[in-house]
Amino acid sequence: MNKILVKPEDNVATDNKNLSIHQNRRENLEALVFEKLHSDEDPTQAIAFLTYLKNADLEKEQRRRLQQEVQEKSAFNSLQRVMITAFAILGMIAFFDRVFNAHELSKTGAIPSVVEKQP
Repeated sequence: MNKILVKPEDNVATDNKNLSIHQNRRENLEALVFEKLHSDEDPTQAIAFLTYLKNADLEKEQRRRLQQEVQEKSAFNSLQRVMITAFAILGMIAFFDRVFNAHELSKTGAIPSVVEKQP
């Protein structure tokens, strides 16, 4: 934990280095597959491998987009709940203000006397 607090840039540099190594390995694997294709070997395994790499990239992108959509929906739902709660509180304040100040309103003539005489 102290390592993270002291030098977080080291972790970022390490992550970038790992990503770079991963990209280099992937490029090397793709180059190897293409070499096998050009050496007149059976291309079915190479094609299956390239399809796997393509599908893995698509899956990552789909997962990222899905996660982004879920976060957006969550933020919208939270905002919606806050707005509904705020309007409910404002409505309650207006209602109780009207109820507790009915006597004062009747003195000024805002409420008809018929409403006041009901039990």
